Amino acid sequence: MPVMRIQPVAARAVGELLAAVAEGPPGQPTLEVAGPEPADLVRLARAFVRRRGERVAVIPFGLPGAAGKAMRSGGQLPPPGARLVGPRFADWLVGEDARAGDL
Repeated sequence: MPVMRIQPVAARAVGELLAAVAEGPPGQPTLEVAGPEPADLVRLARAFVRRRGERVAVIPFGLPGAAGKAMRSGGQLPPPGARLVGPRFADWLVGEDARAGDL
């Protein structure tokens, strides 16, 4: 699993937001969307595996160069002004959507 800071957003939340935008007036500006809080991808993956009761090793690895450094330092985080939508990952993890199917 790559070592990186991300701000995960639930697919259901994105779908609901997209539906609202599609029903709105035309010509709306580009919308940046992200989840409500930043997180470490390796920790999220380990929490997901634990929640599913699986015995899978999540091995972190760092990517080399400028891209790897940007990923580790938050280069994937949303820009200022992004629309933040929930739920938080911890809440999603115990909810119906996380149990709904295999990834």
